[in-house]
Amino acid sequence: MKLRENDICFTFLVLRLMVGIVFIMAGLSKLLDYTGVIGYFQTSFGETWLPAFLVTIFAYLLPFVEAILGVLIFFGLLTRPALYLAGLLLVVLNFGLIVRGDGSAAKGNIPYLIIIALDIILLNYNKYSLDHLLFGMSADFED
Repeated sequence: MKLRENDICFTFLVLRLMVGIVFIMAGLSKLLDYTGVIGYFQTSFGETWLPAFLVTIFAYLLPFVEAILGVLIFFGLLTRPALYLAGLLLVVLNFGLIVRGDGSAAKGNIPYLIIIALDIILLNYNKYSLDHLLFGMSADFED
């Protein structure tokens, strides 16, 4: 059975929306307790070899980066760079979690990394998006 182009485009849409929602909610939940999140990062990474100033900068930026990437991915705007950055962000987060000794939390992010990788593979099917509407990207575009 051969997949139809519209089925692939819809599958990409569903995966993209899910990743977008996860990132939006992760960012918003951190923004609701912004100072608490920053304190949590400083405390929980304080015993690691990671430089405290980098942890603090990361903690300050993370909620905004997650929320912005989530919105871009959800609406399919600048989808390729947003997905690349989201994947790299998860790699950095997982690195920190592993350094902190929280491998189980790091494992929990693996499905999101796989879905982001699948989204990147399916980027040529980003038909239901602002990228397609504004820039004319369709299922048959070539890089």
